[in-house]
Amino acid sequence: IFAQTLDKNTQIVISDEQGKVIFSSKGIRDDRNLDDNAPTQPIMPSVNDFFDYESTGILTEILESSDIYVSTETFSGIDLATMVIGQSIKDSSGNVIGAVAAIMPIYELDEAVYTLMISLAISMGAVMLLSVGVLYLFSKKLTKPIHTMMNVANDMSQGQFETKADESDPSEIGALGASLNRMSESLKSTLEEILAERSKLELMLSSMKEGVVSF
Repeated sequence: IFAQTLDKNTQIVISDEQGKVIFSSKGIRDDRNLDDNAPTQPIMPSVNDFFDYESTGILTEILESSDIYVSTETFSGIDLATMVIGQSIKDSSGNVIGAVAAIMPIYELDEAVYTLMISLAISMGAVMLLSVGVLYLFSKKLTKPIHTMMNVANDMSQGQFETKADESDPSEIGALGASLNRMSESLKSTLEEILAERSKLELMLSSMKEGVVSF
């Protein structure tokens, strides 16, 4: 934890069971409204120059808290709102032997939340675009065989039975296409039989007419 705080604007403070500071990492900085090249000095004291956390009562509150302690503080003489997150330290017997606290500027938390919200907005936009693309492809896949069946039905109404519906779809769409194709074949066969019977009847009537005329 201590190594991670070296590159972050967070101060770690450890106290004994009496609330006396026994360790403090480097102080946090106020990097607001500063040029990138401007040096920044810690506004909280570091290891050898403790801020008077003991007089604020924060460490005592952490020691007495049975749960994780979370509070926002603006320390006297420091114009910077901070968040304090602490936890009491217990030995194997459950006795409190100290406390550890992490102090960080709230403005950095606000920046982190803002960055997170931007990331979430971008992610949601990307998901929505992806969803639209997937829905478009799905609708194309769903409507294509329906349009084909409409064309088959239209051709059937005009006496053309060469167009076939797609039967490859494993869903009900494929079953419907197969039924339409069977109906088309059946209708074609029926019409061919009717046309054949009509031709026979026309031939018979023609023969009868010729016989009557010759008689």
